[in-house]
Amino acid sequence: VTDDARRTALSLAAGRGQVDAIRVLHELDPGLIRVAGYLGRTALHFAVLAGQVDSIRVLYELDPGLLRI
Repeated sequence: VTDDARRTALSLAAGRGQVDAIRVLHELDPGLIRVAGYLGRTALHFAVLAGQVDSIRVLYELDPGLLRI
């Protein structure tokens, strides 16, 4: 499920540094971590653009392959 800008709940949580939400959402749907929305941005992109280092760390912990995308 996405909003009007095609952002997922995981992308929004990552961009806001909500690491507990990131973990819960990943547990509910592990594939969500690689969903690209508008402009091809994933949750990792949102975390990087917002400077959310903790989000970046958690996303990498949950899926180390993200850095190969």
